[in-house]
Amino acid sequence: MGALLMLGLQPGPTLFTTQTTVVWGLIASMFIGNIILAIVNIPLAGILVRVLAIPPKILYPIVLGLTFIGTYAISYTAHDFYVLIIFGLAGFLMSKAKIPSSPMILAVIIGNSMEQYFRRAYKVSDGDMRIFVNSPICIILLILTIVSIIYPIIKIIIEKNKKAELN
Repeated sequence: MGALLMLGLQPGPTLFTTQTTVVWGLIASMFIGNIILAIVNIPLAGILVRVLAIPPKILYPIVLGLTFIGTYAISYTAHDFYVLIIFGLAGFLMSKAKIPSSPMILAVIIGNSMEQYFRRAYKVSDGDMRIFVNSPICIILLILTIVSIIYPIIKIIIEKNKKAELN
């Protein structure tokens, strides 16, 4: 979904009728890609498993070097290095804090279009914020959002209380 939004396509059931060439091209590329993947991976499976035996002290610098080369190759600016380092540190800190990084990645991808639609709805309502709670669907989505934010906190509190009771 994020990749389609990055390409400027609106995912959904109408995508098959409005962008048939893109959809069928995507399906064909997946089919061809899977065939090529099977042809390449079956003979190389033994060699690829040996990559796991490489010590992290050797593997991590190789991966880091390839990411810097790939980042620089996209736009040839040093600014992208700083962005890579900042997001790398953010991802590292998130993994240490056991926070999943996939919601942040999705937010970066779809955040811009979400903001544009929010502004559009706000303009249509002439600045009235009640437009976001007028329909039952909006209310349900807001409740689900609040629950999804509060639930992990409540879960941690309950687990701490259970540990305290056991001690």
